Amino acid sequence: MVLFFIVFALGFLLNFLLIKVFVFINLLENSTNKSTLGIIIANPKGKYLFINKSAKTILNIEEQEMVSNLDFSKIIKKQKSLNIFLNKTFLSEEKSTSEIYLSNGNIIRVNVQTIKSPLNLLLAFYIQITDLTQVLISDRAKTLAHSIQKVAHEIKTPLSSVLLSLDSLEQSLTEESKNELVKDDFNIAREEIDRIKKFINGFLKFANMSGTQLNSCNLKELIENSLLRFSTYLSNGIEVKIDINDDINVMVDSYQMEEVFQVLTENSIDAMQGKGKIIISASKESNGKVPISIRDNGIGINEEQLPSIFQPYMTTKKDGTGMGLAIAKKILEDHGSEIIVNSRLGKGTEFSFGLRISKNEK
Repeated sequence: MVLFFIVFALGFLLNFLLIKVFVFINLLENSTNKSTLGIIIANPKGKYLFINKSAKTILNIEEQEMVSNLDFSKIIKKQKSLNIFLNKTFLSEEKSTSEIYLSNGNIIRVNVQTIKSPLNLLLAFYIQITDLTQVLISDRAKTLAHSIQKVAHEIKTPLSSVLLSLDSLEQSLTEESKNELVKDDFNIAREEIDRIKKFINGFLKFANMSGTQLNSCNLKELIENSLLRFSTYLSNGIEVKIDINDDINVMVDSYQMEEVFQVLTENSIDAMQGKGKIIISASKESNGKVPISIRDNGIGINEEQLPSIFQPYMTTKKDGTGMGLAIAKKILEDHGSEIIVNSRLGKGTEFSFGLRISKNEK
């Protein structure tokens, strides 16, 4: 009998030490900042013994909160759905998995495993937390984009037919019946159809953007190519200065990045109302990226409008679709860059972002 208790005590102690070693390994792994999996360990009574950095990030737990409140259970209770699931699992003492919506709208998968002794006594709960938010958002975005494309194409096809019918109808009219009022009606109808088609094309371009095909490009040549379509404006009152060294190469999708420079240049041209100066410059490399600035001396952007200028359909132009800056922002995000805007009414606007230097440049 005494021997039995000694074996039992040794087994329990061994498993307790194994848990401690396991916690230490996770702490060591977490210190490398490579683990994206949230790890929590709780004892059989549901008291939390350990929580790694990734779990804190996923559950939006601040370090200061951890220092001031070492009772993890009080922190976990703030996430009601997670707390209810864990409490049920702790009572059942069984393995369990569930997908849970957090209070901030994020979605997580929680996998609870049990750690037991050789005598099948529960020693601890090992809880894994995976953030599914970006994966699910990406999948839903792809599904939504596909649906939107189908709807947009369904609209574009009859619009083209309407435009052809309009041309046919106008040609069938006699010269006597083509008074100024009728001509105006035809012109208005065409303009509205063209406006809708332009809007749909911009929308499709935004929805169709998928992966980027990166290659090494000379930055100055890329910008010069993107400005070719504006040659008429640039020879009539608007000056563009490219302050960039000839030997800077960047890793970008050249087609998409030309689109970015064209959108930002077009915005600057519109803001200068026929006369002014655009300066496109590159600063010294920082953290593997070259900072780029596009600055104009146009009318500027109203402070109240600044937070929403990158939202789809946001435009102050009479004939604008509101998709240009949204597309530029999406392209730059796909290149791992953030676009920043600074503007003052009557002084001008500056857009800035960074592009990754190609390896042969560094």
